[in-house]
Amino acid sequence: MSKQDEQRLLVKIATLYYVDGMKQSEIAGLLNLSQSFVSRSITRCQKEGVVKDQRYPTRQYLPVPEQAIEKQYGIRQAIVVDVDEPLPGRKSNTPLAVPLRTTWKLDCG
Repeated sequence: MSKQDEQRLLVKIATLYYVDGMKQSEIAGLLNLSQSFVSRSITRCQKEGVVKDQRYPTRQYLPVPEQAIEKQYGIRQAIVVDVDEPLPGRKSNTPLAVPLRTTWKLDCG
């Protein structure tokens, strides 16, 4: 998993836990992860400063638009990608491959 994907997952777990008030078991079920993975991720978020007393997510990733999309369409995970202008020759489906690759690697628990 890339560092960016890892950071995104940590922030998502922390947001669901601290902001939305979900239980670790609920987060595990929602994201198809083991509860121990979620627990370790929350601890890691605290140690690495992803979560502070203010409970703000990192500046690079703000989950609010993604949560709105997930809720509106009833999907497990949405990823909003910042794009200034498409690069010449860039395939439009490139960002779509990232969640699939992430899902396959995380399914191992």
